Amino acid sequence: MTFDPFDRSGWLTCIACTEPSLDIARGLCQKCWMREFRAARRMKVRACVACQTCFSTPRRDALYCSAACRQRSYRSRVTDKHGVPDNPCLSVTQEMTTLATSHDQLDNDHAIGALYGEEKG
Repeated sequence: MTFDPFDRSGWLTCIACTEPSLDIARGLCQKCWMREFRAARRMKVRACVACQTCFSTPRRDALYCSAACRQRSYRSRVTDKHGVPDNPCLSVTQEMTTLATSHDQLDNDHAIGALYGEEKG
């Protein structure tokens, strides 16, 4: 009996890549087993900043478990306790409206000038 290097009758097939191999561990060839091993090591367990649930992620800078938690956190950061967005333009408009309504005889240009300390004569 001669040795045939192309005879693969005793080899096992990898369940991931379906390639025949002599060294099979848990049904995987060495290449596929190492790929799964590295992927498992890469995964980290974190706690979500928004909902405090645990989640697995390959990224070390992940803070949220889902897009919904990321959006919830963003909305809570940009709104104040009254639910109104923090917008500097909005506060100037509110001051102009208050000033114009308290002085019914003033027109809008005069209200803007009074807001910024300018006197129209």
